[in-house]
Amino acid sequence: MNKILIIDDQSTVRKLLKKILERHGYQIFEAKNSKEGYEQLKSKNIDLIILDVMLEDEAGFDICREYKSIDAFNHIPVIFLTGTEEANALNLAYEAGGVDFIQKPVESGSLLMRVKSSFSQIDAKRKLQQKHEELKAYQTIIIQEEKMAAVSRMVGGLSHELNNPLSCIKSNFSGLAKYLNHIKQEIETISQEHEEFHKRCKRHLDNCSDILEESSEEFNQLRQITDRLVTLDLPEDEEQSYCINEAIKNALTLNADGLNDCLLTLDLQELPTIVCHPASITESINGLLNNAIHSIKNAENKEIEIVSEIKGAFISVKISDSGCGIAPDVVPKIWDPFFTTKDIGEGSGLGLSSINNQMKALNGSATVTSKLGEGSTFTLNFPHK
Repeated sequence: MNKILIIDDQSTVRKLLKKILERHGYQIFEAKNSKEGYEQLKSKNIDLIILDVMLEDEAGFDICREYKSIDAFNHIPVIFLTGTEEANALNLAYEAGGVDFIQKPVESGSLLMRVKSSFSQIDAKRKLQQKHEELKAYQTIIIQEEKMAAVSRMVGGLSHELNNPLSCIKSNFSGLAKYLNHIKQEIETISQEHEEFHKRCKRHLDNCSDILEESSEEFNQLRQITDRLVTLDLPEDEEQSYCINEAIKNALTLNADGLNDCLLTLDLQELPTIVCHPASITESINGLLNNAIHSIKNAENKEIEIVSEIKGAFISVKISDSGCGIAPDVVPKIWDPFFTTKDIGEGSGLGLSSINNQMKALNGSATVTSKLGEGSTFTLNFPHK
């Protein structure tokens, strides 16, 4: 049942309005001044206020402004009761925050028409709010799926990078086995050509040493990659000290194939660590780098620059590209959920929105400067103090 609060210092007016409105199914509460009205608002979950313009020692417009300044009540529509016939009464009502006014003496038809009109707007807002909440819930699901897909892409990319050194190591050990077999065969001929045998054995052993050294480097690379995998696999609610340059290196590893045909410039300064979830930071930087690669795919000069530096209380990471750029009228929209300039099927429109939300959660910021046809620079600012 819709609840209406009537605030009027005349009991006869309150009783008349209550009688008319209750007859049409509304639940009515009464107050003779702003203090009583405030108490009713706190306890009754009021949907609509009917407020007299002039109470004893109180102006209804001022009371309305006071209620509108309170977050818990500012959504409740107010209809003013007025005995004045001033032409600007409606303007004054709107300026104070009201939605309509009813002139005294009250006519039941006019009263019901205005009340029904207000509740029609209230119902429309309720439905809109419900749709908004449903959309937010849906957005949360999509963002979570996007994150899971991003983690899957990261793990997939790292797995791909693992295969390269593993293949190299496998090949090297095959070569090592071959050279060792040569040495074994040479030893069997030791009685024939001692000096020549020595030279051949040394050459084979040198080759073995080279292979072992190269294999050691590849193993070290594997260890670094697996260490990164362990870091990225932390539970979502677990944080640790982390250097943002490591996230940049992770993103470069993930996008190694896409960076092959572009000029990449790195300027990574020594940075302090911050407390964060490493996978989230890597996901944000990886998303921006992926966007930069996408923007230069049709550019004549394919250039990407990544800079990390300390700027006051923030660590700044800039990712610049020489790509297509962003139109001025589009720039304000890029952080909005579901907005994308990519073709259908190439993006959900949640990447930049997710990055923006992650930066806000860290009390940081994400910004962009862009010029159509010349490229863009995205900047992430992480607080470190």
